Amino acid sequence: MKRGKARPGFVREGWRTRVHPAFVAWWLANKKNRALPAIKDSKEQDQRFKEWLRDAAKASREFNEAIKQIRNPIGTRIVSAIVRGLDIESRTVLPSAPGGMEAPFYPQNPESTDLFKILAFVRFGITFRELILRIDNPNPDHEAHGMLVAVHHDYLRVMCGVDLGSLKLKFSWDHFQIITQGLDFGLDKLTPDELAECLDQICPCGRKKHSAEYLKKVRSLIRKAGKRLSKE
Repeated sequence: MKRGKARPGFVREGWRTRVHPAFVAWWLANKKNRALPAIKDSKEQDQRFKEWLRDAAKASREFNEAIKQIRNPIGTRIVSAIVRGLDIESRTVLPSAPGGMEAPFYPQNPESTDLFKILAFVRFGITFRELILRIDNPNPDHEAHGMLVAVHHDYLRVMCGVDLGSLKLKFSWDHFQIITQGLDFGLDKLTPDELAECLDQICPCGRKKHSAEYLKKVRSLIRKAGKRLSKE
């Protein structure tokens, strides 16, 4: 069935009418904070920091209140699905140190961390569980072995202080955070062009223009990951 033509004079409302203002304010505060180091004049930087601190405190309070109003948030479910471990894994409860003694150091397998699993997703667009299933099966995927090694390399770099923004990822860490979180605040209702316009304004990644087609793919991958894993 063909879509009817838009009536003459009809103008679609902008993205701001469908995105929660508390979400917008929170990410604008993040964007301002990211821009502070670029200010060379120390007095101006100090003044801007004070302004940011005031605005960020208000934005944080309002954003936290908005989160409390959401029942069963989509973003939280999606992140839980992405960081879900293998079925044979279980949460380890570490023994507490006796009173007055320093807590012992327990090394952690990188692959058991949430950071590693999210890195796998933003690097290749698939979940850690899917990556391991491609490796550990009767017909192992040798390309997947290389992908796992690449995630280990990225994880090591981050642990050594490399900024997440400098990693070669399928989609950026900032975009992953904004879209995953924003699905509960109206980003799911935007057209790809509106989504790009929204991120042009609030995203702290530094790009002046965001690709609508790229963001459409990012949003689709994030949605699919959540739906697919929630059925397992």
